Amino acid sequence: MELVYLWVKNYKNIVEQGFNFSPRFRCEYDEDTKELKIIDKDETGEFYPKNFFGDNINVTAIVGENGSGKSSLLLGITNSKIIIRRDNQFYTNDFTSEIHKFTNINREKDYDIIYMDFDLIKINPITDFWDFSQQNIYDKNLYKRIENNFSGNVNFNIIKYKENFYNLIIKYNDSFLSELFFYNPIEIRLSDFIKTIPFQDSQSKYINDKIKSVQSKKYSKIKFLTFLYSKIKNNPELSKLKHFDDDISILEKEQDILNYSRFSNQEEIDNIYKLLQVLENKKIHKFSIEDFYKQIYNENREAFFKLTELGYLEVNLKDKTGREYFDLSQGERKLFAEFLMLFNSISKSDKSEIFLVLDEPDLTLHPQWQKNYIKELIKLLFNFPKKKFHIIITSHSPFLLSDLPKENIIFLEKGKQVYPFEDGKQTFGANIHTLLSHGFFMKDGLMGEFAKDKIKSIINYHEELLKKKLTKNENKKQRDEEKVIYEKEYKTKFRQIQSIIGDDYLKQVIKNHLVEIEKILYDEYLIDKEIKKLEDEIERLKRLRK
Repeated sequence: MELVYLWVKNYKNIVEQGFNFSPRFRCEYDEDTKELKIIDKDETGEFYPKNFFGDNINVTAIVGENGSGKSSLLLGITNSKIIIRRDNQFYTNDFTSEIHKFTNINREKDYDIIYMDFDLIKINPITDFWDFSQQNIYDKNLYKRIENNFSGNVNFNIIKYKENFYNLIIKYNDSFLSELFFYNPIEIRLSDFIKTIPFQDSQSKYINDKIKSVQSKKYSKIKFLTFLYSKIKNNPELSKLKHFDDDISILEKEQDILNYSRFSNQEEIDNIYKLLQVLENKKIHKFSIEDFYKQIYNENREAFFKLTELGYLEVNLKDKTGREYFDLSQGERKLFAEFLMLFNSISKSDKSEIFLVLDEPDLTLHPQWQKNYIKELIKLLFNFPKKKFHIIITSHSPFLLSDLPKENIIFLEKGKQVYPFEDGKQTFGANIHTLLSHGFFMKDGLMGEFAKDKIKSIINYHEELLKKKLTKNENKKQRDEEKVIYEKEYKTKFRQIQSIIGDDYLKQVIKNHLVEIEKILYDEYLIDKEIKKLEDEIERLKRLRK
């Protein structure tokens, strides 16, 4: 299955434009006459790469400068005229043709679209395509800030997000995670608080310190005190401690906790305590996903998430080198979580044909991971040999383009499809400079603008000196004044710039400019110039004498 052609009538900066997504077929559509041509390269003898990514996978990249319409084109897939081909038959939602026989396609019944933005996981069937739920990848370091900012927003459910994240890790540990390219989570552990509850006089101080630590955060405080109250009140061992009654009375005086306890689900609190008892009775403080954990998790799911929320239970995922999940770079964590959720979404789909629409998924990734992205994505899809995929991906990465033939790339410029690579030139395996200059329309070169301004300052200074005609004898005073300025403000700076230029040819060009500048400003250069002129004249006269 593949998306062959997309016609956008009017969406954002794209107006009456057609886009070819298939390396095999080239379509031309006239909106006025409603005439549609579908040119098959198998019939014309034109080259195109066949089954390049496998029998069940096709890939189309969309690239272009900022504002060229990449994201608009992605969203246009759901509200524009399209042609899809599968099993040697063309399907459409809106096209008509006297030449080509089309079968109508139902977007909701016939295929799924899985859409994933680069920083917001948005995985939805086509029916919910315009109504995404925004749930960021769970990040331990950001959790408290998110909690404080969104605790009053019922539309942002960070706990639900965490639940989804852990659900996927547990569900796919045996299949997906064990094969993932860089990360294989292997253990869960209890936090230190659960492992060593101090049954001694210092317990009172410990509890008070805990209470104080959360007093500035009402959202955290309520949940913490509710749990703490339930645990202490019902623990016979704790009741033997000194100052126990004082500790309980401190808790009971907290109006927030009393209100919360009266109106919260007591069954929920009991479940939390029950799970703690199970964990403590088992005396298991560290265990792997493969054994006891799945059973405990599945039987006590709600209580588990309350405990992780309160910090009593840690999910400690390690890779094969011993790095924990939050030791990974932000890009690695993002990639791991996105691939995990993508795997889950594909697994849940009951459709045999799926469009994967990925909006700049390689953004924020280290170049090494950008180089690996297509390879790892294809490897992920090999887990689903009975499904057919058309990956549609936007990117700013030349590394991604070097993995794709130009026939699999849509180049956008100002909302239109263009063809910057001439016949015979390819993107596949091309060097980065070519891909950047052609694929991303960098017409003014690849040098950084800061460096360009620094280098141009030398050239501009040389041009200004030439305009002043300082080599004339009548301008000697002005030349001397300019020489003082040059030595004070420019000489050292210009030589430093020239010395660190990385390109050898450009470095020599700028050196020549500096030589010419100093020839203008320094008398000795004028004398040498005159000597050379006289020597040339002498040589000329000698030749005449012979």
